[in-house]
Amino acid sequence: MTTLLLIEDHAPLRRNLEDILTLEGYHVLIAANGPDGLRLARENQPALILCDIMLPGCDGMEILAALRTDPSTVATPFIFLTAKGDPTD
Repeated sequence: MTTLLLIEDHAPLRRNLEDILTLEGYHVLIAANGPDGLRLARENQPALILCDIMLPGCDGMEILAALRTDPSTVATPFIFLTAKGDPTD
């Protein structure tokens, strides 16, 4: 089973995405803040990381930067999630 990491602080969205991904056959690791997400990424080496940009503790940009400096996670695919819809964001 493929493991994905979902880093999202908004609980209803996090639960919804987890349910959808689980129904599609993925094993989903969950983090509600940046530091926990970073720890889970390093400990579990997921196949893909889905990450909110605005998070408590450290934001998605900081997580991505930290993962890209770690040889064990440098090539892990990473997708940003955001509620921001304005092109300037």
